[in-house]
Amino acid sequence: LRAFDAAMLVRLKGAARPGSAAATLAARWRWRGRCGGGSRCIHARAEQLPKAERERKQQRPLAVFNSPGLADQAFSRSDSRVVLSPTPAHSQGWSSDTAALRRSCQLASTPQELLSRLRAAALSGGVDASTFGAAMQKCGQRGWWETLLEVRRLQRSTGTALFPIQRNIFLSALAKAARGQGVDNDRQAQMLTLAKEVWVEIGPSDEAMTFNSGLGAALTVCAVAVGEEGLAWAEELWGSAEDGPIQVDSVLYETYARVLAVNRLPDKVDALLDFAAQGVWTPTCVGLGALVDAAGGQHDWERADDVWVKLVGSLGVEPGLLQYAALAKAHLLCGRVWAAAEIIEGMLEEGFDLHPQTSVMLAQSLLVLYHSAPSNRSFERLFEGIRQGDALLEDGSGQHRREWAETVRMWKQLCRDPREVRLQQLLICWHAQRGELGRWPSYSAGSGYVSQP
Repeated sequence: LRAFDAAMLVRLKGAARPGSAAATLAARWRWRGRCGGGSRCIHARAEQLPKAERERKQQRPLAVFNSPGLADQAFSRSDSRVVLSPTPAHSQGWSSDTAALRRSCQLASTPQELLSRLRAAALSGGVDASTFGAAMQKCGQRGWWETLLEVRRLQRSTGTALFPIQRNIFLSALAKAARGQGVDNDRQAQMLTLAKEVWVEIGPSDEAMTFNSGLGAALTVCAVAVGEEGLAWAEELWGSAEDGPIQVDSVLYETYARVLAVNRLPDKVDALLDFAAQGVWTPTCVGLGALVDAAGGQHDWERADDVWVKLVGSLGVEPGLLQYAALAKAHLLCGRVWAAAEIIEGMLEEGFDLHPQTSVMLAQSLLVLYHSAPSNRSFERLFEGIRQGDALLEDGSGQHRREWAETVRMWKQLCRDPREVRLQQLLICWHAQRGELGRWPSYSAGSGYVSQP
């Protein structure tokens, strides 16, 4: 098998050109070799993930073995995988006898359907740890918080023991499902209690990939449960990991940096980035996006810019479309519509394509700029933003399509008579409504309320 792997890699590298399917296959084969000649299981396919999560994970460099990203387009549907938690094949709690049940859990379209299948299998004794892992993963992907808790109760009532892999899946599902339903103080406390409980119940793995995946999932829970208790647990986990026998990987550094960032500890984040500058770990565009997004959520555009300069300018991280979108969102949340528009237009000049989210943000920013100071130039920019987004939004989510329809409607109304439109009527996308713009007076058109530097 090793000889075959080596020969295949030589053939693929010889035939590959940058960005081609052969190049991507060669990268996959190199990663396969690092995982022990194909002896790893992958716990989710790309098409099973929410679109935003899939796009983030597919940006992971292959060198970051915990979660490398591979382009869907180079493979058939059955091969379009995103590595979430690569683990030894046929590991503990896994049986081929429950393969059909695992698949039916992943295909469940409602919480009721998932629980019905799981309960029926539990009554007949046809469940194992991997079955509950699949059900927990589905709950996380769909944001089914109450259903996730019921799956955990059912697992415990049947006496089915979980293993580190399922523990990792449960922790990830807690963070995703809680975030999907909105994280209030009560849910934060409940999430941390459940996470700590399962962490103590099962304990860390002595296998490097499973250990790093589990620690990353626990740290993600801490990042979602913003506050003193979550931060304290994250610091405890990080201290134990640093003193432990397994090397902490770059994904964990990025996840811990995110915990510090959402808790408004920029000095500690910068200390971790100093370690990256010394070669201790390698930041990626995914970590860049997370730190910029944290600053944007705190309406701190200066910190967002500072993070960008440190990672892109000093550490050589190459931003992608999602990172440009995060930076533009940070400025839009702060009411800096001119900066948000310039970031997205600069992204297009770099050769990136528009995305539904960036299309809406660009049009939103340009609408406000034109409304503030109508001119031929501002109209031309707005017209071009509308033209580019029109065809693209056909593939957007329901929310993006609704926002775009309202954007076009307001654009047409501005074209007829800008004097009929007030600022607050123009705030369409969530980032504009919930950000600083939403607190501004409802200015009239042409009043020059946007002050550009």
